[in-house]
Amino acid sequence: MHVQNWSSPPVKGGGEILKSSKVIQDMNEDKFNEEFWEWSEDHFTVCLDVEEFEPKYFHITPEYEGITIDHPGFDLSDYSSRRLPCQITDGDSDTETFEVVYLTNEVNILNNTDYIKRMDIADSLPAASVTFLPRPAKSDQHMPKRFLHYIKIPDSIFPDIWKDLKNTNKEIES
Repeated sequence: MHVQNWSSPPVKGGGEILKSSKVIQDMNEDKFNEEFWEWSEDHFTVCLDVEEFEPKYFHITPEYEGITIDHPGFDLSDYSSRRLPCQITDGDSDTETFEVVYLTNEVNILNNTDYIKRMDIADSLPAASVTFLPRPAKSDQHMPKRFLHYIKIPDSIFPDIWKDLKNTNKEIES
């Protein structure tokens, strides 16, 4: 069968490997590998429930540990209030914690006309709160030549009441 012969996409030019969901899953099992901490074209880092942890401090200068206000994470910060884009700056595998800069959609107003995007720093963030994810439109479902196959689901697995939407709507109207 054709599915049994499927393999991951080949290495791209320059030795860079496309980060499929399997690769990113493996990265999440080896979070303290510093090679994964920098964002790539294919993946980024999110921190879960960061607001539960008191930030080390709020950072309002335009740069911290090489992270600037032009960081692409600011563009992703509007997607979720629970999962904020973050950049790992340090990690301690003994305590299983990270220091991270998380990027918010909040701004600090410097004066009446100027503002600066806000980066907050949290240290001792549990490793369980840090996750690598595929960047938007970079997951397996967006890969060229991805495996797509129509899956037929027999009607017999659905209850009759789900199949008779026309009658259900009439019953609701009466």
